[in-house]
Amino acid sequence: MSGIGESIMSKINFPKYIPNQFNVFQLIKICKTEQYRNDFISGRLYMSTIENISNIERKELTKGQCDRIEGTEEFWQSTKENYMAMDYSNDKYVFKYFDKEPSDKTNLVEIYNVERGRYKNIYKNIYCMYTLWLNIQQKKVFDVSYKLIESFGDYATIILEPYIFLERINKSISNYIENKMIFNSKPTIGFVEYIDFKNKGIIPLGVYKKRDALIYQNEFRLCLDIEDNKDDLCYFEVGDLSDIVIKVSTTDLVYNTRVVDDSLIIGNKKINFNLSKMI
Repeated sequence: MSGIGESIMSKINFPKYIPNQFNVFQLIKICKTEQYRNDFISGRLYMSTIENISNIERKELTKGQCDRIEGTEEFWQSTKENYMAMDYSNDKYVFKYFDKEPSDKTNLVEIYNVERGRYKNIYKNIYCMYTLWLNIQQKKVFDVSYKLIESFGDYATIILEPYIFLERINKSISNYIENKMIFNSKPTIGFVEYIDFKNKGIIPLGVYKKRDALIYQNEFRLCLDIEDNKDDLCYFEVGDLSDIVIKVSTTDLVYNTRVVDDSLIIGNKKINFNLSKMI
């Protein structure tokens, strides 16, 4: 077991939406093509900017994969308890937020939602993976949605040793720093939380929170904030991963995943657990 990888994971908060009994996880990369999967296995991680992901999603991706507020720092919306408006005074518009609907609406133009702080994040590079959550003792697998196939593809790769994977990412980041790459902020890695927007006026988001309609994605992501970079990072090289991965189909992942004894079975592939590593 990788001590560095274990240390990294110990500092990451597990997502609140996952029930406590599902305390074992497998990281999985799901791709649209075999070539993209081979890139991943060779350790070549294509990291898009949040801006480019949003542009592609609007044009090409399925509704299940598209998140129009990806990377927004705060999402403000009107509810029954609050009121938002643009106030036109002194020949300019000023945004105003009210805890309740004002009695005097002179010069106010009501607005229903506002995305704030997105420019702070649009050039950050992210790499996204799926998380499979398990309860070994009770032989249970947390819900795996059929939407994964349509949204992300049928070429799945299981990361057998997540701590070693994290160690290799950490080592690569160190190498990039040694080679004079400068980061605007500290590289981060972690699970995405999914937020219910209903009846909430101000919702803090950022890179690791998304709307709950996308909760089936069970996302785990790496985020790099590179100085003077406004393009996709092609590629972030972490080294060959073929020794710590196994190929499966997303179809088998969705429809033919089960826990038998102390092993995870996906299709005809058997993955043995070392529980001291995973719990």
